Amino acid sequence: MGDATTSCRSRELSSASASPPRGIVFLVALAAALVGAVALRQLAWLVGPVFLALVIVTLTHPVHAWLRQHKAPALISLIGLVVCIYGLVIALVAVIAFSMARLAGLLPAYADSANAIIRALSARLSNLGIAAPQLQAVVAALDLRRAAAAVTALLRSMISFGASLIFFLSLLLFMAIDSVGIDSRIAMLSAQRPGLARALQTFETPGGTLPLPASLD
Repeated sequence: MGDATTSCRSRELSSASASPPRGIVFLVALAAALVGAVALRQLAWLVGPVFLALVIVTLTHPVHAWLRQHKAPALISLIGLVVCIYGLVIALVAVIAFSMARLAGLLPAYADSANAIIRALSARLSNLGIAAPQLQAVVAALDLRRAAAAVTALLRSMISFGASLIFFLSLLLFMAIDSVGIDSRIAMLSAQRPGLARALQTFETPGGTLPLPASLD
């Protein structure tokens, strides 16, 4: 009995000595998080469009499942999915462009009122004893026409977004084509992880689930 207790204690001591200290584990985890954050920042031009494309394809994939449920051909279902994806992207771009154009057009109309408010604020601050150079710096910073010019320049810079948009649309197309085979992948997954397969089917199918294999019922 004593030999067994001694051997158990020796195994516990050896396992405790083999594990690294918690401080080192914390520092390694912190370093890995920092490296990951820097990598995400450097690859933001790639990670951002990929995640946005994934969200859009996931959002519109129930259209494909609904068409397949209603006995639509595979090609028609794929075309419907691609049309929905591109229609959503075009609608988003149109809304953003229209909003920025309206903002750039409305800001100069309110320039006189904004300048009057700024002059009144400057007089109030001058009465409180704030020096004139500081007031001039504040007024220059609050110039609404500069804001309108900045918005207009930002609107012009959207033209250079064409290459990134082409990459994004191509990424959407390939993801949409790849998502068509999700049903066969879920059927393979249902043999090993039936709960996960049922959750994915519930998520992707509007109004219910697709029939699972008989072994999972």
